[in-house]
Amino acid sequence: MTANATLKVDLHSHSICSDGTLSPTALVREARARGLDVLALTDHDTVAGVAEAQAEADRAGLRLVHGVEFTVDCLGIEIHVLGLGVNCRNRALTSLCDEIRSRRRTRFMEMIARLRAVGVPLKDPEIPHEVALARPLLARVMIQQGFVATQSEAFERYLRKGRPGYVEHNRLKAVQAIEAIHAAGGLAFVAHPGLYQRGDEIVFDLRQSGLDGIECVHSDHRHDVQEHYRALADKLGLLVSGGADFHGPDHPRSVNFGKRTLPVEDFSRIEAALAARA
Repeated sequence: MTANATLKVDLHSHSICSDGTLSPTALVREARARGLDVLALTDHDTVAGVAEAQAEADRAGLRLVHGVEFTVDCLGIEIHVLGLGVNCRNRALTSLCDEIRSRRRTRFMEMIARLRAVGVPLKDPEIPHEVALARPLLARVMIQQGFVATQSEAFERYLRKGRPGYVEHNRLKAVQAIEAIHAAGGLAFVAHPGLYQRGDEIVFDLRQSGLDGIECVHSDHRHDVQEHYRALADKLGLLVSGGADFHGPDHPRSVNFGKRTLPVEDFSRIEAALAARA
């Protein structure tokens, strides 16, 4: 499928394999129901859901861009780097996912230990291997075991920074994510830079490490922020990406899924850049 003026493109979404609430199959069906033609599945630190999503995309007549969203460190700040158009079987990419998964598991089990130490006697959860171990998952476990009623309560009482169950990330460097994305034939974008302290500095720093583009279109970017980063992308010769960052029907960003889309001309430039890497 090549880009045309009628395509609706969203290059940022999540399934239950990370911190979304829909299966990869259900996510693709929801995207189609929202009128999308092109969707990137960009789960956090894993590509485990891509094969399932691709099978449903083939049935639904939707183009799926294979992606990932790495949680990494830049300038001492936790940021996210999106990989678009990656080969999900590439060893460098899967090795990085495995390394982050190992670090996540260590952190996850330490959070459970801290919760037990403050009187929340969680049972060891049964978690499928492909599901990313992150705080939203731990919040769901706490709900299932009856210790909190909602995810918001779990975070406010136990899991956000400064609360008794919080454990700092042991994060890899952003350049490692960019290198792995490139090794897998993909393009690397800094996700939603308007949400970071020193967002512009992060863009300049990552550009020195081979960054390909900026996610300008995002549910949490005001119009002026979006246009600021579009101008910065133009100035630095970087590509522009974007999407709703959909996590599920009950997430606040759900209202933008199918509406906060990437202009077709930006997607065409991404397609051309990916073709040049092939």
